[in-house]
Amino acid sequence: MKSRVHWIYGSGLIGSYLGGVLSQRHEVAFVGRPLWNERLINGFTLADYTGAKASFRATPAQIHTHLPEQLENAVIWLTVKCTALNEVLAELQSKLGNGCTLICCQNGIGSVESVKAHLPHCTVIQGIVGFNVVWDSECSELRRSTEGVLALETGSTDNLQPGWLSCDRTTLLPVFWPQDMEAYCWAKLQLNLANAVNALADVPIRDMLQNRHYRSIIATLMDELLLVAKTQQLKLPQLTKVPAHWIPRLLRLPNWLFRRIASKMLDIDPTARSSMWWDLQAGKTTEVQYLNGAVVQIGKQLGVPCPANDTITQWVQNITVKCPKAGNSTQISPKQLKTAILG
Repeated sequence: MKSRVHWIYGSGLIGSYLGGVLSQRHEVAFVGRPLWNERLINGFTLADYTGAKASFRATPAQIHTHLPEQLENAVIWLTVKCTALNEVLAELQSKLGNGCTLICCQNGIGSVESVKAHLPHCTVIQGIVGFNVVWDSECSELRRSTEGVLALETGSTDNLQPGWLSCDRTTLLPVFWPQDMEAYCWAKLQLNLANAVNALADVPIRDMLQNRHYRSIIATLMDELLLVAKTQQLKLPQLTKVPAHWIPRLLRLPNWLFRRIASKMLDIDPTARSSMWWDLQAGKTTEVQYLNGAVVQIGKQLGVPCPANDTITQWVQNITVKCPKAGNSTQISPKQLKTAILG
């Protein structure tokens, strides 16, 4: 597996972090936009919230703006957002040859099925990035700002069995191979439902979690997802210190008790924010339709109403339309947001 080149397609925050760590053990190439291509060539420090660090600098030969023609026997890490997936699939169809493996690192539900339908000649597996990454321009540092692992689906071939990734033991990129990837995706989606709250709150994630109003909203969003998952007979794995179905109860605790019992949830980079917040600040279309919106859509198919997720999806979409310019504040007071979502 070491002889195969790993292509990072969409080398932004997540892609550049993955590629930087992968380059310690694998041959890596990057496909990205000028801003990140420049950062990759200039070099930066890879770091995480525990204090682990490593230096990385790409060579010009590793940097690309497009995939080469007829790429064969390569590993492609698809790290573009769900909102850009349809656009890039056309290029992938025309350029990927035999023996390619795609690792889909999109949030939400359904992207893997779409990629498989467009690229039937490729091996396609799910990858779930269970942590946030932030860029610190002052010290040129790309930092994993929260706990979490890179979860990879095992493939049907021998070279995609657990352990095929040579960097799976580094502290900068812990890797895990779930037995039930569908259930794991839903467990990760449960945690990602908080992204929309963070985007509207316009505060760091740690500050959001210390406010009981915000936590109550997140708990209700999660309750709806858990009911949808239960209707599908999915048993969600435990991704945090407590089981999935306990998280809403924990979030509803009074502040003083939450800080005492759930102190580990607050052990994150104090500046970390959700990717959805970054998208709103940049004037980009968010992934809310693939996260909270996916819960609503699948809930409708199963006859399970999800009014809180429906409302917050509409709020984020409305703000995207009304405030399309980068830098506009999206902040909504905790009480105002709680009243709008929960009544």
